[in-house]
Amino acid sequence: PAQRKYAKRGEHITFEPEFTFGGHILRLVSVLSHLGENVGFGHYVAYVNWNDQWSCFNDDRVSKVCLKDVLKQQAYMLFYEVKT
Repeated sequence: PAQRKYAKRGEHITFEPEFTFGGHILRLVSVLSHLGENVGFGHYVAYVNWNDQWSCFNDDRVSKVCLKDVLKQQAYMLFYEVKT
């Protein structure tokens, strides 16, 4: 069988804390970020917005962060909720 090749994109992808789509306002609630040079190894960190406070979940460490820091992350996955 053919071997699959995966690559990690190194550039930052801009994402918004809110945007409108299909008449609905979507609000960013979580960002999953991958730390590491490539997809073969590394570490995942989650940023979660709960009650308008952003937190960083890194293994057993949880720390408060600001939205500005969240938006600087190299996002692997973005999670939005419908606001209206």
